[in-house]
Amino acid sequence: MEENIRKIVTKLKERGLSQVDICAVIVFSNNDESVINKLINYIDNTNKTKLDLKSDLLQLEITLLNKNSVKKREETNLSKMKDKQDDDISTSVHTLIYEKESDLDKLLNVTYNEPNIGDLKLLLLSFKLNYCCVMLSLAYMDLLELEKNTRESFRKIDLYKFDDQINYSFQPVIEQLNKDIDDYQQIIIWTKHSDTNAYLLPYYFINKFYDKMKNKKIMLIYIDELPGCKDLSELKIGQFKELLKTGKVLTKEEIDNYSNEWNEIVSHKCDIRDLINGKLEYKNIEDYYDTIKDLLKKDGEIYRTTFIGELMSKNILCGGIPDIYSYIIDSMIEQNIISSKDYKVKNFIPADKISLK
Repeated sequence: MEENIRKIVTKLKERGLSQVDICAVIVFSNNDESVINKLINYIDNTNKTKLDLKSDLLQLEITLLNKNSVKKREETNLSKMKDKQDDDISTSVHTLIYEKESDLDKLLNVTYNEPNIGDLKLLLLSFKLNYCCVMLSLAYMDLLELEKNTRESFRKIDLYKFDDQINYSFQPVIEQLNKDIDDYQQIIIWTKHSDTNAYLLPYYFINKFYDKMKNKKIMLIYIDELPGCKDLSELKIGQFKELLKTGKVLTKEEIDNYSNEWNEIVSHKCDIRDLINGKLEYKNIEDYYDTIKDLLKKDGEIYRTTFIGELMSKNILCGGIPDIYSYIIDSMIEQNIISSKDYKVKNFIPADKISLK
């Protein structure tokens, strides 16, 4: 199977597909040897352009996803909300998702977003990957309320408005993960300095499961410290074992320090935790008003989505998501600092034009 995966990866690279596209194909094949063989045969016998090939593969992925979705839920320990209304929240920035695909390795990978899972599978060239994906917006959440593990405590800044009937608790996920951590001898936490949520992940995770972390081999790998790399998608396929040599194994004292530092982080009252020049700072949304006003002076009237793209490209907030920028803009509109045309939807990203008053 591993040889066939290498073969299809090579063939897709030769046809000009990106690592992201290749990763999607591999993930959705679901480690099914018959599917892999059919893909290899298909690629060998088609002369379609890269664009048409991508379109065909996307259609295949959709078909496989629909076919295997029920089966996959039964075979894995993926925790999702039972209420159909909650499906969108299960993959949102609020939710911690846990999935364990194999017990063959005594290594658990902890990551901060779902795309990293596919990247890790390619790096390892295997589906025998144990992982936990923590998708909580630690940069914006009300951390004092986080321990309640309920949807009411998602954020201090309420970027999303949910139906009052939806009531989801993180607690079953936490409890399941707390049990399953016992199965692993080593835990790798993948993080980075260029994203505040990723940076905060080791502090939160070590503190949350401290009683078990202190007795395990904990390794941190800062992705943006790897040579010529900003994200996992930029690494070479099959490079996983090499990366293990670069990770920092925490001492017992360092594990204690991470746990204690999280308590310090939680104690600060603020709207936003922002990583500035490598240092965590505690901010309120008003602290970003002047920066936004200065940029709007230069841009004049501009579509909100375009302006948010500019803010993100300038990394005004370290790894800031579009929603938080839109939230700050909403606040400035409400305070009559910014003028908006066709502004109708609050706490969403409408296609309005904005300018200074």
